[in-house]
Amino acid sequence: MNTILLSDTLVFIATFRRMEPTNENKKITVSGILSEAWHSLTHVEKGLRRTIVALAAAPGNMLNGYLEGERKLYQKPVSFLLLSTTLYALVLNFFHQYYLIPAATTFDDRLHNNELLLEKYYSWFHIALLPAYALVSFLIFKRLKYNYAEWIVMCCYLISFVLLLQIPFHFLLTYLHLNEYLHKATQLVIAEIYTLYALNAFLRYKMNWPRYIFILISVVINFFIFMLALRGIAYLMTV
Repeated sequence: MNTILLSDTLVFIATFRRMEPTNENKKITVSGILSEAWHSLTHVEKGLRRTIVALAAAPGNMLNGYLEGERKLYQKPVSFLLLSTTLYALVLNFFHQYYLIPAATTFDDRLHNNELLLEKYYSWFHIALLPAYALVSFLIFKRLKYNYAEWIVMCCYLISFVLLLQIPFHFLLTYLHLNEYLHKATQLVIAEIYTLYALNAFLRYKMNWPRYIFILISVVINFFIFMLALRGIAYLMTV
């Protein structure tokens, strides 16, 4: 008797649950939309904050942890790169002054102006060149057995954090009205110093002292890839 009663009770509960509206068939409401938006925002904010702090304080631990499977804690690499790129592009577009050569007639002057105009897309250039950066790292550090996709992930995080680092310095240099060459030099120093620091932290327990040479080679090659791409497009626009 008890068995029959228990069985009937379970059938009733199952039938009642099937009658309840699920997330898929509930009526869409304004409160539901706001709740969903808040949930997405807070989760992105938490992951984003944790990612930024980890890349600043312990990039080696963060990158190693992500590659080894600790991925729920951090902002996804591609979304982090897109967020950083968009933020940097907005800052550059609204606050940076470009000192173009007026009435440029010579080839060199027009080339200079085109290079300055292309620098408005500085952050987007890095996204376009991401496959090349990752390929250079993959080939130079091939003995470490990381695949090409893993190097793309690492480059996403490094580029993203470099862009975020440059934003406060960008505001400072613009506020002080410093010349364009000093601005570029500061931008370069920030990018290269952080990249050297982060790669060294990541490779510290995987390679001995030769890692310094390999890191320097990869940074120099990727720098020239960026400069050649920027100047090459500016040259094609000028011809």
